[in-house]
Parts: sequence; structure tokens; C-alpha cells
Amino acid sequence: MRTDSMKVVTAVLASLLVLASATRAHASNFTIGGTVSGLSTGNSVTLLNNGGDSLKATANGKFTFSTALATGATYSVTVGTQPTGETCTVTLGSGTVGTKNVTTVKVTCKAFTIGGTVSGLLTGLSVTLLDNGTDSLTVTANGKFTFSTGFASGATYKVTVGTQPTGETCTVTGGSGTVGTINVTTVKVACAAPKTFTIGGTVSGLTASNSVTLLDNGTNSLPVTANGTFAFTTKLATGAAYDVTVGTQSTGEICTVTGGSGTVGTKNVTTVKVVCKASATFTIGGTVSGLNSSTVTLLDNGGDPDTVSANGLFAFSTALATGTTYSVTVGTEPTGETCTVSNGSGTVGTADVTNVTVACSANSGGGGAYWIPYSAAPIPGATPTGSNGVFLIPSDNLSSGPAPKFLTNDTTQLLGIGTEISVSGGTATYSPQVMMYADTNSAGTTNIFGVSLAGTTTFPTPKQISNLAVPSGQQICEIGFSSLTDVTDPTTLFVVIEVGTATQCTAGTGTYEVVHYLDSASTAPVAVSINTTAIQSVYENGKLVGLLLVDSTTNTFNLYKDDTFSSPTKELTSVSSANYVSGVLDEATLSTTGLFFSVTTTAAVTDLYRVDGATLAATLIQNLAAGSIANEAQDDNNLYYLLLTPGTGGSTTATFNQVALGGGTPELLYTAPSFTEKTAVNGYQLIGSNDSVLAFEFYSEPFTNGVEDPTKATATIYTIPVGTTTTTPTMLASYPAGNQLEFAFLSTPSGSALSSSALFATVRNATGTIAAPTIKYSAVTLPLNGAAGPPAITNSVYSPLAIISTRLSDSVWQVTGITDTNGGYGGGTANSVNVGTLADTPFTTVGGGDYAFTAGFVGDLFAISSNNIALGFFENAPAAISGTASLQEDGAAADLSKNFLYVVSLPNTYIAPY
Repeated sequence: MRTDSMKVVTAVLASLLVLASATRAHASNFTIGGTVSGLSTGNSVTLLNNGGDSLKATANGKFTFSTALATGATYSVTVGTQPTGETCTVTLGSGTVGTKNVTTVKVTCKAFTIGGTVSGLLTGLSVTLLDNGTDSLTVTANGKFTFSTGFASGATYKVTVGTQPTGETCTVTGGSGTVGTINVTTVKVACAAPKTFTIGGTVSGLTASNSVTLLDNGTNSLPVTANGTFAFTTKLATGAAYDVTVGTQSTGEICTVTGGSGTVGTKNVTTVKVVCKASATFTIGGTVSGLNSSTVTLLDNGGDPDTVSANGLFAFSTALATGTTYSVTVGTEPTGETCTVSNGSGTVGTADVTNVTVACSANSGGGGAYWIPYSAAPIPGATPTGSNGVFLIPSDNLSSGPAPKFLTNDTTQLLGIGTEISVSGGTATYSPQVMMYADTNSAGTTNIFGVSLAGTTTFPTPKQISNLAVPSGQQICEIGFSSLTDVTDPTTLFVVIEVGTATQCTAGTGTYEVVHYLDSASTAPVAVSINTTAIQSVYENGKLVGLLLVDSTTNTFNLYKDDTFSSPTKELTSVSSANYVSGVLDEATLSTTGLFFSVTTTAAVTDLYRVDGATLAATLIQNLAAGSIANEAQDDNNLYYLLLTPGTGGSTTATFNQVALGGGTPELLYTAPSFTEKTAVNGYQLIGSNDSVLAFEFYSEPFTNGVEDPTKATATIYTIPVGTTTTTPTMLASYPAGNQLEFAFLSTPSGSALSSSALFATVRNATGTIAAPTIKYSAVTLPLNGAAGPPAITNSVYSPLAIISTRLSDSVWQVTGITDTNGGYGGGTANSVNVGTLADTPFTTVGGGDYAFTAGFVGDLFAISSNNIALGFFENAPAAISGTASLQEDGAAADLSKNFLYVVSLPNTYIAPY
């Protein structure tokens, strides 16, 4: 019996242990979950249980947290991260775990839309609305509208008009706020045609048979031929600004506008008064000094010649009215002398002009003959091997076809050319007088040499300058700087070089040294503590007074007083770069009046600064924000610059700006429509100004299969008035698909003011395929006043012939009769152009005939002085690209006084003017 009782107890205990174990296992494994609804496709919501156990739900339906909880544990489901543009709420999200999985949690998501109603929109029109500056919605009819993008509760919205309908103005009310828990349907967009009113007034004092031309906001020209009331044809809307000015004065009268500007209200403007009265006239004159036995002929505004035969007072015979501009220049120089005009231009006031000075002096140096230097390099792989080194030809004997004379057959690198500068008739004579170059011998050692280029009676002998000897493995870095300490003495030439390995040259970490033309062969270069050769010079009365550069170590924009580069003055601090934009050299005094720089700070902020030539102080002109200056142009009074600012979606906005050359507050002239380069290479380019209008180009070259396609390219030339803001440029010319501008520039007839400039352009037409297009050229001349120009000249190109003067003006040369169709000038005759009459004079060449381009060749000529010498570079790149010939590069020189062109060619040799 006892044994049986023990068996029963043991069995009962075993059963109880099994039951307890089963109960514990069942109580520890219950999950927490539920369902998600309303979640937009592609969105996700992150859920949390008890502030952790993160779960990302990406679709509607059931969800379950990965961590199970025991019976009796609490759970609390919340939203960790809301989906974009939606709000999710949790119901039945908290409780205590029982004896089964929790599946009752509900997560409901909802996005709220932004919308309202449009009214007053005319049939056939559309208005583009934006929400928060994006989410564009084009509405084409009155009624309800809704943006496609939803918002979560608590998000802010702001509805604005992106693009107004043509001829209407739409106004948004109730357009901004915070999203609640329902769709926004209360935004109202009301459209209506703006009311417009005429601008006018009265003219009095106008002489019978005379007329005065009035302008409103610089346009809408209105000729008035009689006293009485007037009104412009273009009406303006309420709130628009008007500004009535005189476009063209009445002959012999001065008309003055009062009450000419304001803002349009709710009725016609009739209060502008234009009062005309006879203008007084005054003589233009001054004094001549230094004149010897000859005579000098002076011109005013390119005419009214006055031949002066003695020192003393002079005055032109034609008197000018108050407000008229005058410009005194030298028409014919005295024999053996050069005369320089000071105070020669201005505007006539209320008294005779008597302060024009004409100073004459005997010619020397720069106006004479000189040796023209060229570099030569053998064409790789050509047999026999071509020539190498530097050679010279005489500027005064081009018509004989002089053979090149070599200074050296070593490999060379130009370091600097010293010039003698004198000024005559507004044009600077720029004649090479000395040259410095680096010479690398067969052992790989590089030394510096100098040579005199002045005079062609005897061939010059190079001399070693300084004891610098750069060993093989190092080099004089490619980019250097050269300048003169006295622009009237070319022997004051000095160069700043960087010496180092190829790696150091790339990084700008070499040694910076200064070498002077007059240094002896035993003089050591002067090492200087700078780290760039991007330097700009400042002159006063021909003498160097400042050198401007950025020190990348101290991040400062520094001014050094001379070429010792010691003890700098910190013009600006926290500077990462300073890019030279433009500068002005007063040729009458050979003084720098001002330099403009685009300066970027270490905080990536870009500003436009002007450094004054007299005070050497840097003044902020404009904060350019995220923009950059693409290019610039100058006229007699102003600097113009094109500012490109990146926008959203790869877009770019171009603004055209003006600031006086003497500094001051800049003025926005025009904001162009934004553009992108996703499907084409697009952009704007300044061409130039004639003191009244600024000309520019918009170009576009679409892609075909990802490649720029010249057969689809287009170009348009516009002008905008200077000194005022405009919203609508004037189109001078538009060139359809297949046309690009090869060149576009302004040129002024000899002896005329800048206002007489015309626009010259070469239009390049492409047809056929991208790989092998057929190219044809045409040359066009466009008056800047919008008048019709002469017919385009087919199979011809215009090209600038640059001359150094108070601005970089251009005379013109032309190639006519081109027969090439591969982009070359082959078959064409080279001509000089009389800018006033557009008459061509062919260049003759060796042998007496007219110079004609060889098939596949193109070229450029650049006049470097008023002593009538131009240099050039001719090459057959079009033929080489098309595969019909190997690349050939020739030098060129032209004697403009004889209209003679000499092309310098050597077998298997690339040639370029130094």
C-alpha cells in the first residue's frame, strides 16, 4: 500500500509541472498589430510601439511589430515619422496585452488638398498658379481648381500667380495659411484686364516747321511738329511708371521737360510740359603747344577741320549749341611730330570751350620700324622635321616677303614684351621694343634671354638676363605676369615667374621670382613672398604705382606699391579669389582711372568692387549674390556687365547691368527670361555700346542625340537703352535655324564719335548633317538705331581688326568670295574695310596679286598700333577637321598703310606671332 501511494503522488506532481510549464510558454508570445489605410502609393509611415520597436509601413493593409509582449504588458502605438504630405492618426493604439495577439490598432492617413476658384479669366487664356513657389498648375477656365500635391495637417501653403494671362492681371486673396484637418477650398483668384491711360501734356515755344521727338520710358517715340497738346500712343496701366524725355532736340532749340515722370493713377496724364526755346551757340577751342615748323589739322566730331600752323590759341569755325557733345581729335599729324589732345571731349555748356590742349612733340622710338617676333615648333611626326625656336621679320619691309631670321633654335617660351606707348588722335601707338623669353637648351636647362626689337637696320643679338638656370625636371610655369615700371620706357620691363616641377606648377606651389630686362647675366632673380601671377598694374602719369593680387595664404586682396612685392596694404580681407573684370587707362595722362574686380569671399559671397586709380581704395559696387559676371563691355562713360544667376531646375537668369566707369550705384538695365541648357547650349553675350544703347546676342544650339547640332542653331541680336530699366529689348536681327554668329562687334568710322558706331556681324549657316555640315557665311552691317542696313553680303565674313585706344575699339577687315563649304575661307579675297562707306580694298601680297585664302584655311588679323602694322594667325583647322588635310598653322603680318598682307609659312612647322 505504501508503495502505491508514492506512485500516485509522483504522477500528480509531474502533471502539475507540465501544466505550469505550458501556461508560462503561452503567456510570453503575443504580437501587437493592426491595419493602415489611406496611405498614398509610394509614401511610407513609421510607427513606434512604446516609443521604440520602429516599424516602417509602405502600403495599406495589415502590420505587426516584430517584438511580442507578454500578457499583462502595456503597449502604445504612435506615429514616429509622418508620410510626406499626409497626416496619419492612430486609434485603439494603447492597452494591456491579454492572452492573444493584438490586431485592432488602426492607423488612418490622409492628405489635404489646396484649391479654390478662378474668376474673370477670358476664354482662350490661361493663368499659371504656384503653391509655395512650385507645384505649377495651369488653369484654362473659370471655376474650381485644386493643386495635385497634398499637404499634411499643420503644413503651410502659399498660392501665387506664376504666369499672368496675356492682357490680364490676376490677384490672389486668401492664398496663404496653415493646413487644418480639411481640404483648403477658399483660395480666390480674380482676373481682370488692367485699365490703361494715356501719357501726355503740352508743347510750347516750338518754332514753326521744327519738330521735337519725345520718348516715354526711353521708347514709344513721338515726333511733335507743332505747339499744343500731345499724347503718346502707348497707354499704361494704373501703377505703371512713366518718364517723358526728349529723344531728339528741335534744330537750333533746346526743349526742356517738366513734370515728366511719375506713376499712372486712375485717369489720363495731361500735365507734362515741354518748353522749347532758341539755344545759344558757343565755340570749341583751346591752345596748341610744341608745334615746330609744320602744321597740325584738328577735327571736331570728325569734321570741321582746323589747320593750325603756330602755337597758341585755336577755335573751330562751327559753333555748337548748349547740350551738344564735342570731340576734338588730330586729323593730320605734323611732319616728324605726334600731337596729343587733352580735355578734348565733353558737352557744351553756356560759355565758349577754351580748355582743350594739344601738345606736340618730336617722334622717337615707338613710331618707327621694329622686328616682329614669331614662335616656331615642328609638327609632330612630320618628315623632314620642321623648324624650332624664335624668328623675326622686319615691320618696314613686309612687301619684299622677308625670309624668317632665327634668334635661336631652342625651345622657347615668351615671358614679356616691352612697348613704347604714345598717343595720337585718340589711338595709342603700341610698338614692340624689347622682349624677354625663356630658352631651354638641348641639355634641358632653361635660361632667360632678352632682345631689342627696335629698329630693323641690324639684326639683334640676344643677351642672357639674370643668372637663373632651371635644371631639367623643373620649368618656368606656363602662366606668368609682365609689366613696365614706366610705360614710356620699354626697358623697364619686368616679369614675375613661377619656377617648379610640373606638379608644383599645376598646384601653384612653386617659387615666385622677379626678373628685370636690365638685369645682368650675373644678377640673381629676386624671390618674392606671393603665391600667384594673376596680377593687375596701376599707373599714374605713366609710372607704376600699384600691383593688385590675392594672397591665398592670408586670404587678402593686397596692394603692393612696386615690384619688390613687400609691405602690402590689405585692400580686402576674407577673400578667396578676385577676378579682373575691366579697367580704364586715361591715354592723355597714361593714368589708371579705375579697375573693376569680381571678388569672392571665403564665405562664398561674390561682390563687384572698383579700385580707384588715384586713391587706390577698393569700393563695393554691387553684391552679386550667387551670380557671376559672364562678360563685359565699355563705352565712353560706363561699364556694362552680364550677370548670370543659377535658379531652380537648372535654370539661369541673365541680368544686364551698368555702372559709371568712375564708380557709383549700378543700374539694372534689363532682366532676360530665364533659360536652361537641358536640351540646348543657350546663353547671352554682350556685343558693345555706342553710349546710347547696349547691343547683345542670345544664342541657342539644340542637341541632337546628345550632340550640339549647328543645323538647328539660332541667334538673335537685341539692343536696350542705357541709363534706364527696360522690360522689352529692341530686336535688331533674328537668324533662324542653322545660323550662328561667328563674330559680332561694334566699329566706329575714323574720326567719329562712338555714337556713330555700327554693328558688324558674320553669320555662319550650317545645313546637312552634324558630322559633315555644309557651311556658308554672310557678312551683315546693322545700324544701332534700328534702321535698315545694307543687304547681307553672301560668301563673306567681317572680322574685327583690334586697335589699342581709350577703349578696345575695332576697325574691320573682310573676306569676300568664299568658295569653301567646310567652314574655311578658301577662295576668298582678304580686304580692309572703310567703316564709314563700307568700301573694300583688297590686300595685295607677294607677287603683286590680291591675297586669296587657300582652301580650308581661316585667319584673324589684329592691328596693334597706329603705325599701321597688324599681326595674324592663319590655319587650316576646317580642312584638318574634315580630314582633307593635315593641320597647318602660319603666321601673318600686314602693312595697313599699303594694304599689303604677308603670310609666313615654313615646311612642317607651326607658326604663331609672339
